[in-house]
Amino acid sequence: MNAPFTKLPVFLLLFFSILNQGFSASITWGPANPAGFATTTTVYTNARKVRYEFTNNNAPIMNGRIEIQLGTGMQFVGGSLEYTSSDGATLTENSTTGDNLVIINLSPVSAGEIISFSIKRTANCDARTHKSNGGTFEDVCRIYNGGSEINYSNNFGLPFTANYDVIYGNLVLDNITHNPTSSTTVGGTINRSIEITNGGFGSLKKFWYEESFSENDLELSNFNMNGYLIPANLITQTPGFLRIEFNPTNINLIDGSQNTFGNGNNRFQKDEFFILSYDVTALSCGEDDSHHSSIKLFYGSSIEEECTPSAIETTSISTINGIPNITVSEPLGGFLDMCHDSPFSVTLTNNSTAPEDYARDFMMIIGLFHLDDPIVSNHDTTTLWGTDRYGTRNFKNFTINGYPVTLPQTQGLHDTSVDAILYDYFANDPDGSGGLDDLDGDGFYDDLAAGASITISFEVFLTPIDWECGTGKNNKYFRHEHIMSHVAWLNQCGIPQAPMGFSHHVDNMVRDKNETTTVFGDTDVNDGQTFEVSILPHLSLNKNAILCNQKPALTGTDVNWTVTLHLPPGVSLASSEIVDEHHTGFQPDIYQSGNMVYYTIDRYNEDWYTFQLKMDCSQWDGTSPMELIFQTYYECGTCWKQNIHCIEHYVVPHCPGPCIGMVTKEFYAHRTTAGWTDSEQTNLVELDPEIHNVDHLLTYDTVNITAEGIIKDTISDNLYLEIEYTPEECGNIFEFQKAQITIFDRDGSSGNTEYTFDVPAPVLTHEEDSIFHWAWDLSNILGQIAPGFV
Repeated sequence: MNAPFTKLPVFLLLFFSILNQGFSASITWGPANPAGFATTTTVYTNARKVRYEFTNNNAPIMNGRIEIQLGTGMQFVGGSLEYTSSDGATLTENSTTGDNLVIINLSPVSAGEIISFSIKRTANCDARTHKSNGGTFEDVCRIYNGGSEINYSNNFGLPFTANYDVIYGNLVLDNITHNPTSSTTVGGTINRSIEITNGGFGSLKKFWYEESFSENDLELSNFNMNGYLIPANLITQTPGFLRIEFNPTNINLIDGSQNTFGNGNNRFQKDEFFILSYDVTALSCGEDDSHHSSIKLFYGSSIEEECTPSAIETTSISTINGIPNITVSEPLGGFLDMCHDSPFSVTLTNNSTAPEDYARDFMMIIGLFHLDDPIVSNHDTTTLWGTDRYGTRNFKNFTINGYPVTLPQTQGLHDTSVDAILYDYFANDPDGSGGLDDLDGDGFYDDLAAGASITISFEVFLTPIDWECGTGKNNKYFRHEHIMSHVAWLNQCGIPQAPMGFSHHVDNMVRDKNETTTVFGDTDVNDGQTFEVSILPHLSLNKNAILCNQKPALTGTDVNWTVTLHLPPGVSLASSEIVDEHHTGFQPDIYQSGNMVYYTIDRYNEDWYTFQLKMDCSQWDGTSPMELIFQTYYECGTCWKQNIHCIEHYVVPHCPGPCIGMVTKEFYAHRTTAGWTDSEQTNLVELDPEIHNVDHLLTYDTVNITAEGIIKDTISDNLYLEIEYTPEECGNIFEFQKAQITIFDRDGSSGNTEYTFDVPAPVLTHEEDSIFHWAWDLSNILGQIAPGFV
């Protein structure tokens, strides 16, 4: 039962296989020899043919199709199919423009019929890349019948391959030059010329030139090639961009008569070149004084497809910037007066000559500082402070070239307001003809033309500050402030120039600037004794440029200087004789009123002011030590009176009679380390008070403090020593090293004998933060002295 079914399918398959072989179609490539060919194609320039011919050998082709696989980067040109048929077959395009695979439909082709056909295709940029990478090109033709590829009776049974070459143009930019130079002023025009060459084998019939630059930086005009005007419709310009299209219209302008530019055949061919030139106008100063352009050439099917553009070239023109040269003319200022407003004036001149050398956005800050060479203010930063910081110096009545102006204020240092001639402020001319003008057209009068000057004037009045009296340095009466001006400006291109600062005035009254006020005198007095106490006060002006009612502030006719001494009970003025001969001629006067003694002269004089006093134990109130208080007063007429110094001197009274206990006879301190006398460190200090001030100390100096006293007419079982010192600052400045006490027995049973003992470190105490005490209890030393000590 199963045998017939198993054999039948095999029999049928063999039958149909034989039947199909008997009716299969085949073709022969030809009869033309060769049966096909393709022509060299130029990228983006021409459409070239590929042609094929074949013969249908036997069975009709009923449902035929031709497929041509084009080479890399090749594209079919729609509508380019051409054919002939020996027996009426028809071919129709089934592909569209741009296809790389070309499909052509075949109507029935009878046995023996000969078909000859051709198509056109173009080469795009992919073909150029493929060629430049060493690739070759071939178009492969296949024929199908009923969806199956037909057998080929020749060509080794293979599809027909048409080999060909692809060539392309190569655009080169060269010799970018500027005439007459590559520099110009803002608004100036120069000519730019560029040599453009085709350095490749393929000719071009369309390409583009593009230039990019900063928007509103340049203006390009008057475009021509080889001296011929380029039609305006081929030029596209937008801010910061230029494109020129080269097509047969302007490529034809290449003159072939010289055999150097071209042959005038509407093709840009190998080694042909032309000169593109146009005018370049600088509209602004440009970045870094330059106007940079990026230039390139490219070709393609359109501007959207840039086929291997030329190397991008950069070129630039530079702007000849103005160089304003601002100088300051004297006078810058004068004197400040405690009683009057003081005029100040300064003239600023732009000494340059070229029109572009104007100072743009000129500004001037008028304020205060305390250094000789401060960082100078500019358009972004103010490094002066205003008069409202301390209020001792005040400005008013500003004028520019004699025209009164109200100046704005800007933010200064220390949260102050600074007077300023600001740029972008004066919308109307503040100073008449000349002077500040609107040269950059920004609507503000803040530019100074070459050769122009402005004179700024103002007045300063003083408001001194009252401070408590004391000793030590104090420079706060008028504060130590320079009256300064800072000037800044830009060149025509907005580039900041080096700002300038100058001082109109600097001076200040300073207490104890280099020396600390000192007092000197007897420290132990007996009943009926006449003794002296003196004070050496220090007061100075930095540069002697402050006046008191139009005269020098320390020696003028309205100046008075007074030293007062507050006397304790039991002490009175012994003599009104002036002991300082240097005060002769200064209308000196010394007198006592109540418990006050007044020593006056008609100026300040740095010298000793000595008072001769007398002790009366009957009037003494028992206070010991007694405090004698010195004070000094500076007076400038009715304008200003200031208590400058106050310092105390202490005297121990020995009442009712001469002292029978311990009496201090001398006390002094001097350094024992020798420093240098000069900054080059070539000479050491002589530790001799007759040569150098050994009572002046520096950090890490060693100080020897000596106290000498005497005990007579008594026997004591205790002995104490205390030293008090008051540093001006820095807290406790002394560190104890060692101490010794020497006791001299002048009338003991053992004769004149000296006893020297080492003394342990003292007990350190202090009052508040500035008064320090060293105290020793030396009582135990008495037990170590030989018998008979009295």
